[in-house]
Amino acid sequence: MKAVALLLSALVSGWQSDPSGIGPDEFGRIVKGALADIEDLSFIYEGGKEMVAPGVTAADREKRRMRFQGSYTWRSDGSMLYDEYTLAAKLDMGFSRTTAATHGGKTEKHVRFPDRVTPSPIQSEPANPWLLWDCDAHIINFMWYYHWLPDPKSLNYRDLGWEVVDNLRCLKVQLDLSPSSNPNNSKYILWIDLERGANPLKVEHLVFPPDVGSRLHSVVLESFPTPRGKRVWLPASGIRDHFLVEGRKYVTYPIWTETCTIVRSSVVLNQGIADSALSVRSRDRASGSRELVLKREFDDQFDKSPPPVRNDPKSVEAKLRQQLQEADRQAAMIEAPSPARTLWNATLVAQGLFFVAGIAFIVCGVVVLRRSR
Repeated sequence: MKAVALLLSALVSGWQSDPSGIGPDEFGRIVKGALADIEDLSFIYEGGKEMVAPGVTAADREKRRMRFQGSYTWRSDGSMLYDEYTLAAKLDMGFSRTTAATHGGKTEKHVRFPDRVTPSPIQSEPANPWLLWDCDAHIINFMWYYHWLPDPKSLNYRDLGWEVVDNLRCLKVQLDLSPSSNPNNSKYILWIDLERGANPLKVEHLVFPPDVGSRLHSVVLESFPTPRGKRVWLPASGIRDHFLVEGRKYVTYPIWTETCTIVRSSVVLNQGIADSALSVRSRDRASGSRELVLKREFDDQFDKSPPPVRNDPKSVEAKLRQQLQEADRQAAMIEAPSPARTLWNATLVAQGLFFVAGIAFIVCGVVVLRRSR
């Protein structure tokens, strides 16, 4: 009986590690099919980051804890935008708002802080979705990567067979993070649930392979209705562990843990996202940001901060003119006569005259005494 169990275990192990027979072309068709029913998507997400390394005290963990909330928009042409508020307990990290968008052949990113005295500039460059790679919604959402996935062959696609994740049979594949001829390029290993929207249930990010920089796990998928009556599967929550200590030193236990959850009631599908909602300069947001607590806190601090410093020629000239007028006003106040000032000056003059007269009297007395001798 024991021998039979060992044989079955070996067969299962071999079945899981053997290639599934899904080549790069078929894999590309699977990905496109998974996104076919999603024209656009928006939702609110939230989560946090916490240090969980062994030996870290509760006080240190509290100092390094970070929370985030944001709204996310994606369109089937690859356009996307996220507007995220981040609050870190550590003072030198503080409060920030990051808005980033890829649309119309360019990528823009704008980072702001509650102190608006010196507003930050908007970064802009040709379309580059990898600038949005650090969006916290992408902890669990890989639609952006699937869309920007070119021919899988150019990403050195490898079929790694089948494996079971959370009691579900998943296709395991390896892909480069981005097109590159460098064999040491960062890579993704994805365990994909083909029966539920081709969403990955587990993802390992290999940094300088074979080191695992991060691992996504505990992904929960949920189905959401589209306006046409169909249902699509989307990741609703998940956890990502980070294994980087410092420099290029990686360990096998997590140092940081990130969690991300989608607010289910905020999910909106196929509503026709307008171009105006896909700019960092636009106030039009596809998902209602009124539910964001961190947004209210950020806006409250922002409203209380001084107005921004303006450096355009007209503003500089007006400020200089105002400063000169103030200087003239203060000079006039100093030079203006007043009763107290006049009395003070007369008193000084009288005291000076009495002092000089006294000195003269003494000198004259001394001269008379010497002559009388």
